[in-house]
Amino acid sequence: MPATATPTFSPNGGQVAPASTFTIACATEGATIRYTYGDAPASTGWTTYSGAVTLPSASGNTVTVRAYATSEGNDDSAVASATFYTVGYSAAVSATAKTVIDSAASQGLAAVTQGFNPSAADGASISGWRIGASGTTTDLKAETNA
Repeated sequence: MPATATPTFSPNGGQVAPASTFTIACATEGATIRYTYGDAPASTGWTTYSGAVTLPSASGNTVTVRAYATSEGNDDSAVASATFYTVGYSAAVSATAKTVIDSAASQGLAAVTQGFNPSAADGASISGWRIGASGTTTDLKAETNA
C-alpha cells in the first residue's frame, strides 16, 4: 500500500511569539492528521487536528509538536516534527525597574529602561540571556549562558 503523505507545519518551527498559532497540512486528500506535544507514543494521547493550534502563552518555552496522517487505503504517514521557541516580552527586572526585554526584535536582543539605577542585583534571564547591571556602572549588559 502507498503511504499517506507526511504532514507539514506552517510555520515549520523556529522562533515565534508566545500564543502564536501554527497549522498542519497533508497533501493526501481526505487524510486525518493527528498531533501531539513531546514524545507521546503513536496513537496514545494524540489529538485529531481540526484547525490552527495556539502555542502556550508564556515566553521562554520550547515546544516540540509531532504529527502524522492516516487515509483510507493507505499506510500511515511518517511522523513529522517541528520545534517552536516562544520568545517575547519579559516583566521588570526589579520592583523599581521599568524594563522591557524584547528578544524577538529584528535587531536582536534589546533592553529599554526608564527611571532606575541598576545594580548588580538587578537582573533577569530569558532563554539563556541575562540582563543586568554591567559591573558597577549603571549600564545594562546582556550575557549569554548566565
